[in-house]
Amino acid sequence: FKRILERTVDEKNYLINADNVKIDDRIEHVLAAIDTDGEIRFEELFADDTRKIVLVVTFMAILELIKMAQIFFRQEEQFGPIFVKRRIAKDNGPVTQAE
Repeated sequence: FKRILERTVDEKNYLINADNVKIDDRIEHVLAAIDTDGEIRFEELFADDTRKIVLVVTFMAILELIKMAQIFFRQEEQFGPIFVKRRIAKDNGPVTQAE
């Protein structure tokens, strides 16, 4: 996430804009991106909007989805790419990894 933030351009704008970015909207964005591809690279979840506030709220949405046991991560090698995948809930059973 630090690398993603470093790629953003820090705007030198002294006019304060009230960006209305909602965590629920970003949760829907993350789930839609994962449902479309089944598995997605972590960085791709931030590609649609590079404003810093959107990046931070998207990261918070990802943390909330982890807390709710809706998604999980896969990384095959140290410092390698991180992939995000949705968990599948079984009927009256625990949430498991999607195949």
